[in-house]
Amino acid sequence: MKIKISYFVIITIVAILLFSCDSGTKIQKGVISGVITLEEQVDHSGVTVLLYKADIISEDIQNTNELYPQTGFTLKEKHIFDHRDFQPLNEVLTSATGTFTFNDVPYGKYILAYYKDGWGYNYLFDVELSGTQLEINDGVLHLYPITLLQSAIIGEYHLENNKCYLAENDASFLPECSLIIERGSKLLVKPGCSITVYGDINISGDESEFTTITSSDGMYGEERAVNRFSKFEIAQASICESIGYMILTHCTEGLVVLNNNLVVHNSFFHNNYKNFQIIGGGNTNNVFSNNVIVSEVGSNQYGVYLNGTINPNISKNRFINIDNALTISATENAQVFKNIFQGGANHIYSTSISTSIISYNTFKDANYAITNTAMSNMTIQSNDIQAKICVYTFHTGNMGNSIIQGWTKGNQNNFYGTEYAIDAEGYFYNYDFDYIDLDFTNNFWNATNSQSIEDLIKDMDEIDMPEHPGHAAPKIIYIPFRLTPFSNAGCNG
Repeated sequence: MKIKISYFVIITIVAILLFSCDSGTKIQKGVISGVITLEEQVDHSGVTVLLYKADIISEDIQNTNELYPQTGFTLKEKHIFDHRDFQPLNEVLTSATGTFTFNDVPYGKYILAYYKDGWGYNYLFDVELSGTQLEINDGVLHLYPITLLQSAIIGEYHLENNKCYLAENDASFLPECSLIIERGSKLLVKPGCSITVYGDINISGDESEFTTITSSDGMYGEERAVNRFSKFEIAQASICESIGYMILTHCTEGLVVLNNNLVVHNSFFHNNYKNFQIIGGGNTNNVFSNNVIVSEVGSNQYGVYLNGTINPNISKNRFINIDNALTISATENAQVFKNIFQGGANHIYSTSISTSIISYNTFKDANYAITNTAMSNMTIQSNDIQAKICVYTFHTGNMGNSIIQGWTKGNQNNFYGTEYAIDAEGYFYNYDFDYIDLDFTNNFWNATNSQSIEDLIKDMDEIDMPEHPGHAAPKIIYIPFRLTPFSNAGCNG
C-alpha cells in the first residue's frame, strides 16, 4: 500500500511540474486584422497582404547609428524595408469589403506590406501585437490607382504623398517642367529605363517621410529577385539646387548628377550597382552630405563615383559594407570630410590625375582603406584608420607618377594596419634621384619604436622596380612619430 501511494505521489508531482513548465513556456498568440480601402471602389478584394517580422536592422547599421550620430541620419525600418528583399511570415488576400485576418500570430512586432497590381504598394510599420486581438481600421490602410508617367513631361508635375507612379519607358521632365516631390510618394521605374530631370526639383512635405525611387520589377507576386532600372539623372541643364529625403534602390547607375552646385542630402541608397555619381565635363561645387549607403557584404557595389568634376564635397556620410565606397577619377580638389567607412574591400580609390584632401574620416574593417594611383595627388589628414592596409599606392600603366603629379602625404593620422600601415609601391619617373620622399611625419602607428613602425611600412627596396634607369622609389618619412593616438582624429573629432 505504501509503495502504491508513493507511486501515486510521484506521478502527481511529475504531472504538476510538466503542466507548470508548459504553462510558463507556452507562446502567447493573437489575431491581427484590418481593412484596406481601394480609392473610390466598391469592391476592395484581391489586395495581397503580407506579414513580416520586425527588428530587421542589422548589427552594422545599429552600431553606426549609435557610434556615429553626427554622420548621415538614424536609419530605421521604414528606410530599409522592401518587401521584395525579405521573406514574409504569412500572406492573405482581402475580401470584397477589404478585410483581412492573420490568425495565430505570436505576440511581437511586425511590418505589414500590401499591394495590388495596378494599385501600387504600401507599408505599415510599428505593428505590435500584445493582446489577443489587434484591429487596424479607420482608413489607415489605403491604396490609390497607380499613375503612368508620359515619356516627356512639361509644366508643373506633382508626385503626391502615399501614391505610386510608374515609368514603363524612359521618362524626361523637360526644362519647362517643375517637378514637385512630396515626401512619401513612390516612383517605380521599369527595368532598364531611366528618369531624367532637365528642369527644377522641389521637395515638400513632412521630413519624417521619404520618397522612394525603385525598380518596378517583382513588385507583385512571389518572385523576390529584382531586375534594376537604369538611373535617375539630373541633367546638366537642370537648375535644381537641392534634393534629399529619398530612398533609391534596385538601380544600375544610381543617382547621376551632371549639373553644378547641387546638394544631395539625407538620403538612403541600397541595393544599387552604383549608388551616386557626379559626372562632368568640369561641373563644379556639388555636395553629397549626410547620406547613408548600405550594401550586402561581398556584393561588389560602388558607393560614390566622381568622374571629371571639380570641387566635389563628400561629407558626413555613412558607407556600410560597400566594396568600392568612394572612387575619385579625373577629379580636381575633392574634399572628403568626416565620413564613416565601415566594412567592404576598398574605401577610397583615387586615380587618373585627381587631387583630393581626405580629412577627419573614420575607416573600419577594410582590406584597403585609402588607395592613390595614376598621377594623383592626395593629402591624408587627421583620419582614424583601421584596415589590413591603411594607405596603398601603386603604379598604373602609362600614367606614371612624377615629383609634382602623383604624390601622397599624411599627417596627424591614427594608423591601425594589421598587415601594413603604408604599402607604397607607386614609383616615380625621375632621372635625378634614386628615391622620392613622401611625408608621413607626426602620425600614430600603434607602435612604440622605429623598428616596429618600419615593419608596418613597405617602400624602397621592398617593392618591384623597373630595371632600366629613370625611376625613383618612394621613401616614407615617418620621423617624428607619435606614441599616443590623436583624440580628435576621425569623424568624431
